[in-house]
Amino acid sequence: MELLESLFSTLIQVNKFGLQNHVI
Repeated sequence: MELLESLFSTLIQVNKFGLQNHVI
């Protein structure tokens, strides 16, 4: 469960970064 949570957190961070990069 901990691993999944960590993976999800990383995915969200990457998604945020990708979105920001796309917007800029």
